[in-house]
Amino acid sequence: MIVLGKVYVYLGGEELINEISAKLLTNFVYSFETLGVDESRTIKERLSLKQEGRNAWTLIFAKNITKEAQNALLKCVEDLSVNLGLVFILPFSSQLLETFLSRVILLETDRDSSLKHPLHEEADRFISLTVKERINYMRKHNNIELLDALEEWCHNNDILDAKNIFLTKELFSQGAVSVKMALEHLVYLLPRL
Repeated sequence: MIVLGKVYVYLGGEELINEISAKLLTNFVYSFETLGVDESRTIKERLSLKQEGRNAWTLIFAKNITKEAQNALLKCVEDLSVNLGLVFILPFSSQLLETFLSRVILLETDRDSSLKHPLHEEADRFISLTVKERINYMRKHNNIELLDALEEWCHNNDILDAKNIFLTKELFSQGAVSVKMALEHLVYLLPRL
């Protein structure tokens, strides 16, 4: 159950906008290709205008959210009024900074299996490789987006190892590991099918 005074993140696509806005009974819906600092300022201004004692939800869909935008929204997220609620719909959790994630509630959705990450075929292929083949693959490819595709693959196939992907993405977003190290880490941890 979601309640006012909190910030939630649903992982999904545009198909969730109507469903969630109807559930929350809100007309305050923003949709962005990329949620950047300027868009964050607009959201913060709108939220400050709504704090006149009226209960209200704001729904924000973004295909991408920048690190700078997340940092700009931190204070707003921390000090959200008890009569306001904020819901983000984002495609993948790898876009989120640890500082932002620690202040929101991540909610699961039943994602439409027809919506696939652009690298879903690459993730399928990666999962089927042996450890040696995965290591060779990593030497040739240096694409952090594969982490999102692998996370989606695990979610869609009910594989619990997604926590390893999430941890790896968290380490990468904090600058603790390089792209190559992040991907090499998963070579050994993900199951082979």
